[in-house]
Amino acid sequence: TSAVVVIQPGQVGVRHAFGTVDPIPLLPGIRFVSPWSEVERYSTREEQFPQAGDQVEAIQALSSEQMGMSVDAGLRWQINPQDAPRIFLEIGTEDQIHSIVHNAIRQGVRDGMVRFSINDISKRTEIAAAMQALVDGALITQPRAGGEPFRIAEVTAFFLRDLQPPAQVVAAINGKIAQEQQIQTERHRVEV
Repeated sequence: TSAVVVIQPGQVGVRHAFGTVDPIPLLPGIRFVSPWSEVERYSTREEQFPQAGDQVEAIQALSSEQMGMSVDAGLRWQINPQDAPRIFLEIGTEDQIHSIVHNAIRQGVRDGMVRFSINDISKRTEIAAAMQALVDGALITQPRAGGEPFRIAEVTAFFLRDLQPPAQVVAAINGKIAQEQQIQTERHRVEV
């Protein structure tokens, strides 16, 4: 029975023994492996950041004018089961993959925000698309031993949930709106 391994649906296994990694992933089902082999399992299901129940992380980013912004972004991602052996060899455990994905999100959000000015804050779709492309690009890695770059994970959806400019900018915008409303009120009174 030590030669029988069950890989559950939504998982992929990587067989390794004596410092070598089998390049063929173990897909869901009953698999026969040598008794001296170990199997590392990875989830192939879509995962999200932040995970349910986790505290929302407001990422601090700068606009193109170097104005501090607070960005709340969400993301769904997953790994390709066929890349699992390379991921195990180059990256490691599932916790290390999560760490890399979280760092890619932070980097992509910061690098994406700096492409836009404070006046572009209403272009949420463009900002989100730029951030998603940068996060997705950050999840491609070059193997240490050389060879073709490969994807650690793929972004399946990106959500720009909240984008807050600095408090002084919000106060200035609200003051300008209040002033414009006051001018309109005065014009209306003069017309009446």
